[in-house]
Amino acid sequence: MRLDCGLSLQQEVGWDRQTLRAARQLAESQEDSFLVYSEAVLCAQIKDWTRMFNRITPVHDVGYNSVGRLLEGLRSEGVRLDVTAKQQIADLDHLALLGKGCDVVFSAAHKLGSHLKLAANCGISTFAFNVKEEVLKIRKHCTNARLVLQLDCSEVPNLVSLKSAVLAALELDHEVVGLHLDLPTSEDGLRQLEQWLRVARSLIDWGREQGAQMGSLHIGELTGTSFSDGFVGELEGLVEQLFPRCLQVNLSATASRFLVAPTFTLAARIMAHRTSPDSQVHYYINEGVFGAFTGNLMLEGGAVVQPPFPLGGGGKGRKGNRSQLHDTRIFGPSGDDELDLVLEDVFLPRLEEDDWLLFPGLAALNSQEFVNHSNVRGTSNYIYTKLGSAEMVSTVVEKGEPEKAACWNEINLCETRDINLDLYELFSLGSVFRGDLYQNFF
Repeated sequence: MRLDCGLSLQQEVGWDRQTLRAARQLAESQEDSFLVYSEAVLCAQIKDWTRMFNRITPVHDVGYNSVGRLLEGLRSEGVRLDVTAKQQIADLDHLALLGKGCDVVFSAAHKLGSHLKLAANCGISTFAFNVKEEVLKIRKHCTNARLVLQLDCSEVPNLVSLKSAVLAALELDHEVVGLHLDLPTSEDGLRQLEQWLRVARSLIDWGREQGAQMGSLHIGELTGTSFSDGFVGELEGLVEQLFPRCLQVNLSATASRFLVAPTFTLAARIMAHRTSPDSQVHYYINEGVFGAFTGNLMLEGGAVVQPPFPLGGGGKGRKGNRSQLHDTRIFGPSGDDELDLVLEDVFLPRLEEDDWLLFPGLAALNSQEFVNHSNVRGTSNYIYTKLGSAEMVSTVVEKGEPEKAACWNEINLCETRDINLDLYELFSLGSVFRGDLYQNFF
């Protein structure tokens, strides 16, 4: 299927032909929305980051997305995984991604004692701090901890307090190995980042005079899913000016959105549609603001849902002109047209009930909602379903053809089989709401 931009649907979402075929067969065989993860796209994004920012090492915030295969893929590519909460530590430990000598940073500024104890037992040895009291708490649970001084960039820095905390750490024989800026930076925020980089440089120089190693600097999060050549050039120039290579400071930045967002695509079914009095087309899909879109819509930095692409291959097999575009709004399944508005002012062809839309960039997920997986024969495609999902078609993804739905116990048996792990994952996000919700609404 070729889109108006001249690119194929496969190119737009980063799939191969076999993945697209499996997605269409799945859409024809069941009604629950599902999510596709492409590991090949992840590897391509990591290469693009390295090409643009050759001095800034990418870091993934596990809180942004903790899907198991994603974390394993990032780790295998050498991307550092940072945590801020107990559950994230447990997720990494369950995947055997922790252990003695791991480079994971517990970057929360304030941590509970039980969380520190768990982190230390799992092999995490690097912790962020910004006050003397936090140093004493870390010391109690991890005597050999390596520390990074964290700067809260939402307020004016209290240099006296920060330096006092560093001196307290040095007196307790802790290694203070670097700085961590808590700062999200978009393309128009480079001037603010420059100010904080200058503060960081002065603190690194002072810390080294006090005997601290101060060999690393985390510059915060670069929030874009893409970056202009101008932004890349300015940032690289700023880095070379303030932190020349002879200073021997290793730079890193949180790159979760850039690395991860393009690797996930949500497939959602149109449950109902209508035309408003002003001739605008309204589509109601089986995922909404209170479901799969929650994480993306709540991201700091003004994250938006990208315009969808029609999946094709679903629906009722009708004829007619599908090339004409219509002004469209997309709503979730709750029936609340004010609060459950997913997307507005987009242009889509005329679609019908049971057609499907693909939403790229749906990466901010809570992996705790997903359970065991079933493999697609001949590929590395996987389907995950929520615990509340009543049924699902495992035969579609195992044999590549639509058949009768299988119960969850039948799917769960796939966990013990030898499977090929290569490029893609499919997840099912079974919706709580059903199409019959709208039978009396329209």
